[in-house]
Amino acid sequence: MTPGVYLFIRDDEPIYIGCTRDLSKRPKKRDKGHSQRWAAILESDSVELIPCVSITKAKQLEEQLIREHRPI
Repeated sequence: MTPGVYLFIRDDEPIYIGCTRDLSKRPKKRDKGHSQRWAAILESDSVELIPCVSITKAKQLEEQLIREHRPI
């Protein structure tokens, strides 16, 4: 189980940024219950996965990337 951050990317810009306790299960998991994430999955060109040493570090990185990129 590897915690980390994932970015759904369209036209070289992140459109959704999230963190997870296990990168092997997310973002592959189809999550129709979360409409923004589902829309980002459908609109994205690619997904970037960034492994972290802990879920705490993943959450910190997620917050930093959201502030930096301001995804829709």
